[in-house]
Amino acid sequence: MISQELYALISRLEITAKKQVSGPLLGESRSARIGSGFEFNQLRDYIPGDDIRFIDWKASARSSKMLVRQYLEDRNRTLYLVVDLSESTSYGTTSKDAHPVTKSDLMKQLAGVLAFVSLHCKDSVGLVIFTDTVEKVIPPRQSRNHTISLLNTLFTYEPKSKRTNFEAPVEYLSRLKGQKALVCFLSDFIAPLEHYERRLASLARRHDIMAFRCLDPKERHFPQVGTLIFEDAELDVQATIAGQKERVFNQSLTEWHTAQRDRLNAARIDCLDIEVGTPFTGPLVSFLRYRAFRD
Repeated sequence: MISQELYALISRLEITAKKQVSGPLLGESRSARIGSGFEFNQLRDYIPGDDIRFIDWKASARSSKMLVRQYLEDRNRTLYLVVDLSESTSYGTTSKDAHPVTKSDLMKQLAGVLAFVSLHCKDSVGLVIFTDTVEKVIPPRQSRNHTISLLNTLFTYEPKSKRTNFEAPVEYLSRLKGQKALVCFLSDFIAPLEHYERRLASLARRHDIMAFRCLDPKERHFPQVGTLIFEDAELDVQATIAGQKERVFNQSLTEWHTAQRDRLNAARIDCLDIEVGTPFTGPLVSFLRYRAFRD
């Protein structure tokens, strides 16, 4: 049973999606073909080879030329939300209403907006939750009740493992049968990608893949506060960085994030960076519209 508080949050995400959606943000879902689909599009001149069953005889008699009825063919897509819930995503240094906001909070809300955009586009949406294994899969379906149930699962799911391994979701997605799908990876992409570049590239040739890299501001630039003690949330190990080395450390951090983005781009995967505590709807809509109209 979904809690009242969570239902209110999901409803706000739906409202946000409805306000922002004003076109096929996830790509065209329909195309014009003769005799396909159910929605009438237009009359056009008959071309030899057209199915004579779709000749509009009344319109042809009025115009003194042969006309056929053209319909919009439904080409609903399938969206897979592939969400990283490893322990590193529980990190957060910003707060809202005295509560810490984590990267996983951001990913879940972002997934909610994407799910409702998909629903608006009459696409099917499915969910893949992963850590170092694929822990939960909800097959894609197209309905509001399904979308709300899917998000309820995402917001309440407790992962079994702390670690991250991109091989697990890539392997699962590579086994999917059927038509080309839209795959949205939501992760901090802290785990190395160099071992999966070829497989990601192979997957991107079969499906349309987007990456949403969600990071905390402190993961982009650490402040000058003296000696820093780091703990790896996934491996439970600590490291100390002396204050004098902060500049070198921040430079290495920038190079790491740049290298990760370059690996995604090399695999022909578009990436949008979003920071915890920063409104994401504007950048998200711009990113999706750019991709929709570019394609």
